Amino acid sequence: MARLPNPQRPEALLDEAMRYVLHHGVSGMSLRPLARALGTSPRNLLYHFGSSDELLVAIFARIRRGQQEVAGRQEAPTLGQACWLAWRALSRPTGIKWFKLFFAAQGMALERPDKFRDFLHGSTRDWTLWVGAEMQKAGLPESHAIELATVIVAGFRGFMMDICGTGDRKRVNASVLRWTEMLDRSLAA
Repeated sequence: MARLPNPQRPEALLDEAMRYVLHHGVSGMSLRPLARALGTSPRNLLYHFGSSDELLVAIFARIRRGQQEVAGRQEAPTLGQACWLAWRALSRPTGIKWFKLFFAAQGMALERPDKFRDFLHGSTRDWTLWVGAEMQKAGLPESHAIELATVIVAGFRGFMMDICGTGDRKRVNASVLRWTEMLDRSLAA
């Protein structure tokens, strides 16, 4: 009798692959060592994910959803304060590891846009739409919410790139705090 496919298996493999990539990075990722570490075969990974590139895209989409869950739990009376709380949650050491991985993937995707076009556009579009939707819930018109969401996503990425590259938490935190105060002042004006 043939064995029925386990619908949870791809999700479990994706979780394990995320942990592997977090530890080993994305540059030069190969299916054989990954499959060996996950206790499966390269063929099984290809069956579930299509290719190593598609597996990476799935990993980054999962990371993005996790980050959005963390950021979405931050409730505050103003947008700037919500951004400050989200920054504190996302810039913890584990979050910085994920952002380093994201920046490595972004660099790889920029070098190979033919393979990672969806990732390049999706990683920005998904965050911008998600942040914009949160602002629309708070009463901002859609066009204003998307413009402001673009500023917020770009700001977070710039600050994350800075802290990932320099490790200067004190300076970057002070800058983020100043930026969030400016956000609140500009919205009040």
